[in-house]
Amino acid sequence: MPDQRADIVKKMWTAWCAGDLEGALPAMADDITWTIPGNREVSGSHHGKDEMRHLFGEVSRLFPNGLQVDFHKLHTTADSVIAEMTIKGPAFNGRHYENAYCIVFEISKDKIQAGRVYVDMAEVAKVFDT
Repeated sequence: MPDQRADIVKKMWTAWCAGDLEGALPAMADDITWTIPGNREVSGSHHGKDEMRHLFGEVSRLFPNGLQVDFHKLHTTADSVIAEMTIKGPAFNGRHYENAYCIVFEISKDKIQAGRVYVDMAEVAKVFDT
């Protein structure tokens, strides 16, 4: 079962980063909660698939060509997957984005119930703040 949860995370997150919302949404619970730290437009807690669609739109606007994700480690527990990864790609403004992420995915009944994103917002600011 732990490997199955890791596969759910890899498939969902790879689709999300590539700009494939329809490929990412089926892995999410209808009442998903997604939390991103910081003070960016995408920061805060997002609840449910409708808010995830909105968030996806914001991310797609920032990265119209999608992003590449390189998974370094996937740690599984009884109810979660902790993913360490690097995400990179061109931003809408022509700058190159590359940042290390750690995301805690809570999984129940083969669906992602929650995600907590840990990322260096100073790196985000380097790309998007002028």
